[in-house]
Parts: sequence; C-alpha cells; structure tokens
Amino acid sequence: MRNAARFAFVLAILCGSVFSQVITSSIIGTVTDASDALVPGVQVRLTAQATGAVRTATSDSAGLFRFPDLTPGAYTINLKAPGRGGAGAGTGGGGGFITVDSTTHEVTRSPRFWAMAHYSRHVKRGAKVFLTDGMGANAGQASPNPVSPVGFTNPDGSTVVVLSNRGPEKRVQLVLGLNTLDVDLPADSVHTLQWS
Repeated sequence: MRNAARFAFVLAILCGSVFSQVITSSIIGTVTDASDALVPGVQVRLTAQATGAVRTATSDSAGLFRFPDLTPGAYTINLKAPGRGGAGAGTGGGGGFITVDSTTHEVTRSPRFWAMAHYSRHVKRGAKVFLTDGMGANAGQASPNPVSPVGFTNPDGSTVVVLSNRGPEKRVQLVLGLNTLDVDLPADSVHTLQWS
C-alpha cells in the first residue's frame, strides 16, 4: 500500500510536468548581402508584435543568427550592420523589414524591405552619395515635386541614380555633365539608372 501511494505520487508529479509543457518555436536565419555572401557581425533585432518585447542576436562567422524559445506569434526582424545606420533601422511606425509569424511560418516583406532590396541591387558597399538638384538647396524640406532623385558613385566608378515618383505620371530630364536623358516615370514608381 505504501509503495502504491509513492507510485501514485510520483506518477502525479510526472503527469503534472508533462501537462505543464509550454509550446515554443524558434527563428533561425542567415544574413547575406546583395551578392549572397555571408555577413557576420550584423545585429538582428526581433520584436514581438503582440507585446513589443525585443530580443537581439548577432550573426556569427557563417552569417547565422538564432532566436530560440519564442512563444508562438508574429515577430518583426530588423538588421543593423556594424557602422551602418542607427540601431533597428526600419523600426518606425510601419514595423520592420520582415515579419515572421512563428505559428503559421508566414513571412511578410514590408515596402521597406523591397526598397532596400532595390537599392542593394545597384548601390554597392562603399558607394558615395552625390548631390542632385532634388537634394541641393532644398535638402530635408518638403517639396511640391513628387519626384525624388538620389545619386550614387559606386567604388567601381559606375554611377547610379534612383528616381522615386510619389505622384502622377511625369517626364523628367536627367543631366549629368554634358549628357541629357529624358525619363518617363509612371505614377508611384521607382526607377534606377546605372551606367559606367
């Protein structure tokens, strides 16, 4: 009888611990650049959308980062490479670059993600920004012109100009040195011109 009572007590404790298990998930990823090279030392910031709780990790020598023991839910991921911009770039009111729902495994890429992907395809690490008419005297001020030009010189000497049109269809003229180019921009579009 005494052994049966001990067995029942141990069984009750084991069953209690089995039923008190918490379901968790993990997010594991790899940081790569535009050329698909692995990027170590990138701070990865994970924010739980439901609670606002933040966790950080740093990509290792293989570009790998891990967030274990997450409660199921939606999370926003932001990246910050060493010496590149502020912490949690892209964490403003619109959320982050990528949202991962750890319950459904759905990955949603924000407009910021697609803008960054667009820029990183043409603007290379170490590029220098040059002033354009759209950035010169009126830099940082509200402009009635819905077209925003940004110019870059890549380390290989190639030139990149990104034209963002936040308004109706418009024709603009791009002048660089003695060269002139007329560009038709559809409404609400981004165009990238690159030449060597």
